[in-house]
Amino acid sequence: KENDETVGQYGTGFLTTHAFSRKFTIWGSLQIKENVFIDIDKFEVDREFDVMDDFIKKMSRQINNAKALIKDGEPTEKRCCTIFTYPLSDKSFEVAFRAVSAAKQLMPYVMTFSDKLTKCSITGIDNTCTTFSREKMLDQDGLHVMRIKIYNGVDSCNQDCFYLQSEDNCDKVILPLKTIKETCHFESLPKLFIYYPLLGTEKWGVNFIFHSSLYPKEERNGILLPSINPNVETKAKANMDCLSRMASMVFDYLDEHIEGTKGAIEYARATIIPSVFEDEITQKAIESYRVILINRLKNLKMIPCSDDNYHSVNEGCIKFFDDNIIEMLDSKYDMEFYDTIYHYSSSVYLMPVKNECLN
Repeated sequence: KENDETVGQYGTGFLTTHAFSRKFTIWGSLQIKENVFIDIDKFEVDREFDVMDDFIKKMSRQINNAKALIKDGEPTEKRCCTIFTYPLSDKSFEVAFRAVSAAKQLMPYVMTFSDKLTKCSITGIDNTCTTFSREKMLDQDGLHVMRIKIYNGVDSCNQDCFYLQSEDNCDKVILPLKTIKETCHFESLPKLFIYYPLLGTEKWGVNFIFHSSLYPKEERNGILLPSINPNVETKAKANMDCLSRMASMVFDYLDEHIEGTKGAIEYARATIIPSVFEDEITQKAIESYRVILINRLKNLKMIPCSDDNYHSVNEGCIKFFDDNIIEMLDSKYDMEFYDTIYHYSSSVYLMPVKNECLN
């Protein structure tokens, strides 16, 4: 592609529609040459089949229909939009319903990463239309801020996305922040984007959302990771370098700005598990990446302590309750009893603040 930053990427959205129905109709415009369009009126694409020979014949007929549309179509004005209509079974209806709900949740992050997507409306089964628009805000505390305005026809709210951006604008990382100094948890969100979420990366094991237009990738297949396949070695290494580069960008920022952040411990999620990958080479690459993350996390002054300062794990001066004490307090929780233990412990040792000790 001449310009990688397009509203659509690699046909992933189109392919995803296989989950809804293998038959659909298209209404819109077809560009046959520069500034010349013809109408598409309920053009049917039918991908249903039981026998491959029948599918080949069906596809051949549809290709001929498309050629006839181009040959016989009259030039006209470009239509304002393209509409795909899918007949849904009970099962595919549930899939589509979940997809629309997920789209609403993911749209603020998609709009933060894609400069060309400035407004989007999503209409649900109850005909409620939710409109998303965006506004670039002034930077705060060294972070870029994209404000996503959300309006459902009755109520409106704003969601601010706080992110870091490389100098060439190719890499962006959204930090888990509700406000500039209060964290949140990206629990169910994909953690890797190429403008759009790479499904399946919800359990990538970090609490940041990484996007890069520089990931070497195979069309429609997301990013490649190191594996036993020598044909992907160069691309896979470049992807790991890209992820490491973005992680460094995050931790370089946090080294200077993390103090005073409410719930800073949310930054410490690094639960990526190498063993979930089958390939031994992939496991080793992911383990190396995990070690890099953990070593940087240990240096962050993110633990609020009893001396009213923030400290890092690597300082080695913080004492934590033994697991047996935590288990006892959990099973026999009494605030007065806990207050007494904490009072005497923090009088002798540097401890995390009281409300963090049992977390």
